[in-house]
Formats: sequence, C-alpha cells, structure tokens
Amino acid sequence: MEHRVISNPLFIEQEAVIVNQLFEIGLTLFHLRKPYSTKKDCQFFLNNIQESFHSRIIVHQYPSLIPEYGLAGIHLKEGIRQEMSKSELDYMIKDYNCKKRFIGTSIHERKTLVSLNMNFDYVFLSPVFPSISKPDYLPSEDWRISDINIPVKLIALGGIDTNTLQKAYKMGFKEVAFLGALWQNSNTVIKNYSKLCKQMTQLDLMS
Repeated sequence: MEHRVISNPLFIEQEAVIVNQLFEIGLTLFHLRKPYSTKKDCQFFLNNIQESFHSRIIVHQYPSLIPEYGLAGIHLKEGIRQEMSKSELDYMIKDYNCKKRFIGTSIHERKTLVSLNMNFDYVFLSPVFPSISKPDYLPSEDWRISDINIPVKLIALGGIDTNTLQKAYKMGFKEVAFLGALWQNSNTVIKNYSKLCKQMTQLDLMS
C-alpha cells in the first residue's frame, strides 16, 4: 500500500528535523501545505530540508518554489481548480506533465469524478473517514472506489490511522495520505509513522 504525508497546517517546533527523519526511513512524497504561511516561511522550511529530498516535496501554494528548489510538483486545491477555465487547467496540466512534475487536486463529491481532467497524476478524495485534524469534518460520500475505473490515482484522505487503514484498503484504495494521525502529537510522529508503515506492509502481505 502506497502512502504520502501532508504537513501540519501550522509550522511546529523541529518540523524540518522530523520531516528529514521521515524521508530517511522511507517516506516517498511529502506535501508542504501551510495555508497561513508566507512564501518566506516556506523558503525557510525548505532551506532546512536536505537538498536530496527536495524532489520528493509537493507544494500546495507558491508554485514559484518548484523550480527554485527542484520540487516534485503542485497540488491544486478544489477552489482554485474550479476558478480556472477548462483551457487554463488543460494548459497547466499539460505543462506540468511535460516537465515531468506532479500535478494533483482534491475533490469532496463523488460526482465530480465524472468531469475531472483525467491527466491529473492523482486526486485526494476526502474525507473518507471522520477527520482527525478537523473536528466535526465528516464524510458526506461513500468513497468505496472498487467500482471506479479511471486512469487517475485515487488517494484516501481524512481520518486515516491504524484503526481505518484496513477499511480503506477494503474500500479499494491502494494509496492513502496521513495528516492528523501523525501531527496530533509532534513528539510521536516517527513512532506513529513506523506503526502505520508496519500495518501497511501487513496488508500487502495479506493481499
């Protein structure tokens, strides 16, 4: 089972140190999502991440950071995607595809999949389970994807932890994104991540 990690929305103490450790023990992709930050804040953070790991980071804002640091790509929040015209979005996706950089987005309604551009690299579906990081943010859809056959990678987000990983797997997800399960307690991020990785390995062995 594949996975990725989304940052705490707020900068926390020793965060860059923790993220470097996550990369060192096997994290493939990290999403830098800091909705309340300035570009300068993000640059300070990236300057404290080992350069060899920059190509594994996807940003959610400040796309100019991508060529500046050699980052992996961009995530378009749903609101931004909806504001773009079809031609603007098509051009942007084609541009990122040509540069071999990731471009993904989020959706919160199953019906949106029908009109989604199939050239996105991935899509976050959320919330799949009650959110850990956002109290009272509950699923409004049945996100079982076993019956969905599209070329875009569908990733489960929202409430993904040791209690729901197997449920997500049974719903058809081959990749999940971790947020609240890791960042609720900054002192146990590495420990929690290791537990989740162990559980994912067990699920793969069962399949």
